[in-house]
Amino acid sequence: MTRLGRFRRLLRRLPKGSNSPYLSGGYRLILLLGAALVIDLVLPTRSAVDFPVLEAGMVASEEVIAEIAFDVRKSEDELRQLREAAANAEPPVFVHRPESADSALRMAGEFFAEIEAALAEDARAHDGAAKDERDRALKDSLSKILDGYRIAASDTQLALLVADESREQFVSTIQTAFDSLLRTGVVAPSREIQAASGGVRLRFGGEETLVSRDALLTIEEFYRRAESGVPDALGLVGRQLFRDLAVRFAVYTITLDAEATEANRASAREAVDPINYQVLKGEAIVRANARVRPEQVESLRAYQERLAELGMAGDVTGLFQARLGGVLFNLLLLAVFGLVLKYFRPQVYGSNRSVTLLWILVLAVSSAAALIATNDAIPRELIPVAFAALIIATLFDGLLALLTVFVLVALIATRPPLLSMTVIFSTLMGGSAAALSGRIVRSRAHALTLGAVIAAAYLLAALSLALMLRSGAWSVIESTAWGAAIGFGSAFLAMGILPIAEAFTGITTDQTLLELADLNRPLLRRLSLEAPGTYAHSINVANLAEAASREVGANSLLVRGGVYYHDIGD
Repeated sequence: MTRLGRFRRLLRRLPKGSNSPYLSGGYRLILLLGAALVIDLVLPTRSAVDFPVLEAGMVASEEVIAEIAFDVRKSEDELRQLREAAANAEPPVFVHRPESADSALRMAGEFFAEIEAALAEDARAHDGAAKDERDRALKDSLSKILDGYRIAASDTQLALLVADESREQFVSTIQTAFDSLLRTGVVAPSREIQAASGGVRLRFGGEETLVSRDALLTIEEFYRRAESGVPDALGLVGRQLFRDLAVRFAVYTITLDAEATEANRASAREAVDPINYQVLKGEAIVRANARVRPEQVESLRAYQERLAELGMAGDVTGLFQARLGGVLFNLLLLAVFGLVLKYFRPQVYGSNRSVTLLWILVLAVSSAAALIATNDAIPRELIPVAFAALIIATLFDGLLALLTVFVLVALIATRPPLLSMTVIFSTLMGGSAAALSGRIVRSRAHALTLGAVIAAAYLLAALSLALMLRSGAWSVIESTAWGAAIGFGSAFLAMGILPIAEAFTGITTDQTLLELADLNRPLLRRLSLEAPGTYAHSINVANLAEAASREVGANSLLVRGGVYYHDIGD
């Protein structure tokens, strides 16, 4: 037995609850009150302000005048983009340290001092020796020194270091280049210097100046200028050795101060004003009989939020009233839902497990909507009403799922952050499509079909809203894309969770009946091998019973599955 099978068997063994009407009624009352309270706690709560529901592109039927002055804040995306733009425009900070040139000169001096010492030592050690032997010993000594500095040199270049005149030319040329160029400033290559099109801040001796990026000497330019000072007498071979020496001993004297750069950019981000504009008291937010623009929708939302803040700020009584009103609002909607269950779906209402599952689904969708409501970056189409509708339609019936969709939309889309025609209509259409198509699914392989139906519902909803609000084609594409994401996601997730929901409620769906009627199941295969006559009899009777059940409108899948197994165990 698979893990899922063991888990489903464990769920079926759980107690189904008391048969006492008082205990059952008390349990349902606790679920009702708990759901009303939890939904109000998780969803954003504000004092209700009764405004017309307006979308960009609509024509306002009445005028809305600001009774108080309020600020309209930039959206999170806009504010983030402006802050990053301000930070990127802030020039990087570089520090000029001319004393680093002294270190480079000291290292070069130590190198030439070692060359001088090797020449002197070789002259003493091989005094009177043959010329070839002296040259070979001197070459070995100089090669060891150069290898220690990771400098490769040919025999011709070694000869230039041995000769006093050419060696002095190397020393003086490096001294001049390091003093005149390196001390003046050579900038270290970095991503910051490449991006600093507006210049950099150069700090030297406690002072900071803004200089052009092109005014800074790069290491490549330093090498080129330094090499131009090499005497012609050293030739091309001498120039190459000089460049190798410059590469080995030169250091950067202008370096990036990453900490100061980041501090300046953090200050630039903080300096961006989060307020987009201010609406004055008495100013018209929306004019009657005028088309509503997107910025006016933002102003209306900010006006609602400001009125809510003023109505609740520092007012414990106002906050309590808002909470109490929210709980009562949820309670009334859920009570109507419960009464419909009691009088029109008594089998569902009478099952503690079924009621508990509905309670879990309502809270799960409300919690997801709360997360979406508090984050402007998450599209509103991702509210998973379709997921709950698929579960309920498959387990119970499409009408109950449709009612649940309407209740969920009323609970969620009436909250100020989600209160808009787009949210109400698109969520309602997507959930309704899931509710009406979920019951006809007879196989888990049809999840793609379910997702496509829900995506089509979001497409039609987006198209109708775009035509009515005169919005662009991009809004249709974007809404449809997110609708398809929640449609296919809900379908696959629902198909995965359904076995657990079936085991929990004790309801057998058409998908499970199809699986049980599969003739390749181990028990039916064993029946065909051990009792082929009974097996053939069961197949024939199942065909007859299925045809009869279809004629009278009975569940043909249930009849076929029952007939397959009716002789097993006799």
